Amino acid sequence: MDDEQWKNFRENMRYHRLKQGITNVKIAALLKKDKGWVSCTEAGAYAHWPKPQDMMAIAKILGMTLRQMVKPIPPGTVLTVSPKEHDQGIEALEKIRKNRGLSKPAFAGLLGVTVGQYHNVTCGYASFSVTKWWQIARALDMDLNVLLGRDKDGC
Repeated sequence: MDDEQWKNFRENMRYHRLKQGITNVKIAALLKKDKGWVSCTEAGAYAHWPKPQDMMAIAKILGMTLRQMVKPIPPGTVLTVSPKEHDQGIEALEKIRKNRGLSKPAFAGLLGVTVGQYHNVTCGYASFSVTKWWQIARALDMDLNVLLGRDKDGC
């Protein structure tokens, strides 16, 4: 496996784990590893790749083949949201809400989040996870890269 395939494996691991709602804790338990091992593997923090049997087990848990795991994830897939992008996304959400003339409770409902969660995030007390951002982008029928300010041309 070359460096590109290893990068693809890690990105697929994170993407499909999040997409399927599998936590680090759950995948670690299934692998009989520490949750830190899962995080470090996804981040590429280890000097050596996992053992082949661990890589095969990860692929199986995610319902994929090793061949699928080493292919690139779809271009433009958002796997992490930086604090700056989060702030830009919140600003964009508030602009969209105001342009649509919606109250915060109505907009929260449209996005599929609770009123309290929307309030806490817009006031800076909390933040959305990447999976919540995916949900919000789908609810708005919008490219998440645009919503987070990564693709300025799309605005």
